Amino acid sequence: MVDTVIRAKVDPTLKDAFYSVCKNNDITPSQAIRRFMKNTVSNIEPNPLTVEILTNSQRGDDVHQAKDIDDLFNQLSI
Repeated sequence: MVDTVIRAKVDPTLKDAFYSVCKNNDITPSQAIRRFMKNTVSNIEPNPLTVEILTNSQRGDDVHQAKDIDDLFNQLSI
């Protein structure tokens, strides 16, 4: 993995509070920032399959109903 550095200017009080939250959650500030970045990037736009499934569902295409879990599993041959 190639590492790169991101620098940001923040208020010292905010930095101290952030470090405290990270310590209380047993993660490093770098881990928290990487997690935020990954979540931000992955939530920008759904992948094409998800878009297709949601579009079909909104139109009522490929929507299956089941009265309970056993009925669902039966329909799915599970």
